[in-house]
Amino acid sequence: MQPSKRAILQYLDENTIIEHMMYYTNEELVIMDYLFDNIEYLEKQQYQNSIIMEIDNIFLQTKLGNKPTYDTIIEKLTRRLLFRYTIFRNANYGFEKALALFNRIELLPNVLQIEIANIYYPIIQDIKQKHPGKRWHYVLRLNSSVAAKMYAFLLKYLDKGSLEISIADLKTELHLNHKYKNTQNFKQRIIETGVREVNQSTDLHINFTELGVGTKHMYFEIQSCIL
Repeated sequence: MQPSKRAILQYLDENTIIEHMMYYTNEELVIMDYLFDNIEYLEKQQYQNSIIMEIDNIFLQTKLGNKPTYDTIIEKLTRRLLFRYTIFRNANYGFEKALALFNRIELLPNVLQIEIANIYYPIIQDIKQKHPGKRWHYVLRLNSSVAAKMYAFLLKYLDKGSLEISIADLKTELHLNHKYKNTQNFKQRIIETGVREVNQSTDLHINFTELGVGTKHMYFEIQSCIL
């Protein structure tokens, strides 16, 4: 199975790489935001191998639209979300398996009931811990693993306000040591693409320059902004 260009890439531990094959629409983000906000509470309602999440229909209507369009939106939303899946890879052996995020989604009279695979509880908690202060909110809105990795890395230097780094070290930080041997391709496909998306969709604003002509060092200016 080939990696998606639109994915959240997550390193859960030394051996497990998780690739979320997802590009969320605005309607789907309403569901995902609710899941992330309430995951600690949902743990107490575990049933067998899944977690049951219920979202009040009145709350969803205020976010998604009123009847009769609401039922239509939920129907389309349900179909899309049931096909969202995640790939689990073993970093050492290359073994991989794909698991669906949601087992069941059902519109009941008062709530939208969603059944989530139990295995996702530690994964969601890991994302929240790595992106505190609700910065996971921005990570979910990034369309590519490149941007997600760039955001997480440059965020570390926000307090300092800048970063000077070699291309080789940047590749290491982004887990791209064995890719993009052509430096110009790396700058265009990784740095330019990642920075552009981070600037459009997150609370960071990044400027970058190449130090000298033909050098292999980059300088990043990192600022916080309010979207």
